[in-house]
Amino acid sequence: MGNGDQEGTTSALDLSNGQIRLASIGAITGGSLLAINNIWQGYLDVTPGNDGILHDVTHYAYYVNNSMLFLAMCGLLLGLYGLNNRVAAAKAGFMWGTGAFLSGLGQAMFALGALAFILHGFFDFKSFMDLINLAAGIGNIVMYLGALPLGLVLRRRNEFPRTAAILFLLTVPAVAVAMIIIYGINPLVGGLLSGGLYGLAWIMTGLYLKK
Repeated sequence: MGNGDQEGTTSALDLSNGQIRLASIGAITGGSLLAINNIWQGYLDVTPGNDGILHDVTHYAYYVNNSMLFLAMCGLLLGLYGLNNRVAAAKAGFMWGTGAFLSGLGQAMFALGALAFILHGFFDFKSFMDLINLAAGIGNIVMYLGALPLGLVLRRRNEFPRTAAILFLLTVPAVAVAMIIIYGINPLVGGLLSGGLYGLAWIMTGLYLKK
């Protein structure tokens, strides 16, 4: 093989490694931001006088909250891209494709919803708020549902961290219990159960991608 061919191959490998590093950083950052955000929201909900500031467009917390969610979803989409490339190469099949599709669709919808909330603070999208709330809510549910098939596939892969796969599997029941029961009793615990578990699963995924 000539030097030109070697350089071309090396460049392709460098680009691939760079993409994987970016996906790893995205997964770790996105998972961390989502977990912190859910815990923060839960803390504010149980703190007298602070439970409404996340919905007040005149308060800086409104923009911090939605910016964290937007950046978290962007990071998770990068992490999903890297993870999908690694797993899909092993021909994981229909279940993996379903999980990746639901996860990506949900994360993208949630990201667009968070961005729309930020823009609402500047441009007043009152007439579209019902639609934005609906889209963000559906995106949130679809994203969490996608964790179940991801976990089922990853649980069978020996090189993937078993704890992370179990956390993906636990996400759907944990979110269901949190939404139906726990949030009404203690929003902080609800945040730990939902975004905390899912976020930690992606942090561990990001560490796996770094290897």
